[in-house]
Amino acid sequence: MIALGFLISVRINYRICQSKKLDTVTLNGEETAQNKNNQDLKSLAAGRIGFMQYNEKNRLTANATLRRAISLAINRQQLTSKVLKDGSKPAKTFAIHNMLKNPKTGADFTTDAQVANTADYNPTLAKQLYQKALKQLGKHQITLTLTCQDDDTTKNLAEFIQSALTSKLGLKVTVQALPFQTMLGNISKGNFEMNLTGWSMDYADPIQSLQILTSTNNSNMGHYNSRTYDQAIQHAEGTDALNKSARYQDLIKAAKTAMTDQAVTPLYEAHTSTLVNPKVKGVIYNKFNGSADYRQAYVAD
Repeated sequence: MIALGFLISVRINYRICQSKKLDTVTLNGEETAQNKNNQDLKSLAAGRIGFMQYNEKNRLTANATLRRAISLAINRQQLTSKVLKDGSKPAKTFAIHNMLKNPKTGADFTTDAQVANTADYNPTLAKQLYQKALKQLGKHQITLTLTCQDDDTTKNLAEFIQSALTSKLGLKVTVQALPFQTMLGNISKGNFEMNLTGWSMDYADPIQSLQILTSTNNSNMGHYNSRTYDQAIQHAEGTDALNKSARYQDLIKAAKTAMTDQAVTPLYEAHTSTLVNPKVKGVIYNKFNGSADYRQAYVAD
């Protein structure tokens, strides 16, 4: 959760930057939209993925067909460009770009890990799957609660998803926006059906996000449980740890298993938008999380 004082500071800093008294400042979505044609604008990866997790101890959200229908009903391009508006990118798997490359082809992990019709926008197939899920569950109508943090950005995301699921599926969704600590307490106790959340990575490797879906991980609050998934992660971290090609394939297998099962619904790869004074040269930005290295930086005359 972002403190109010920090938000006020960011807004003040933006105004100071406009007056040329600051050399760099992070923007929110609206400010990014206002500066979309500004040559000083940089979009930097944030090392974080936004996603929905499901309570698989709940009879409704334990249904994989329903989860897949939900995923296919969400237009991630609109979610990032019209709701977030901060440079974030649609997520296609439970990982982000520039974490790992295929040791044989050089392809990005997120490209190799994609599974068709799991994180795409396909409202026709989504509707068909929803009807199938209703039959599997013996229901004529389903109502679910989407729990989220109560900051404005997250609430806007939740309302976008609510609208998409209602209009594309006929699924009724109630948004429950709570203070972060209250939300976290409810999720950890299993008092939820769907949860809109995110995960930040400490270093550039897909294991950073994939590990939280193993059956014994404390952060697996949806209680996803797959022997195939667990074994793939165990091999990646154990017998294949020193074999780059084998480990890569283990991680791909885990990622594809998670998407096929719709263990979580990836939504966006978070980015931040920053205005940088063009006189500031030599700054190197990390492609994975956007952190700035100023060791060779200088201010041009």
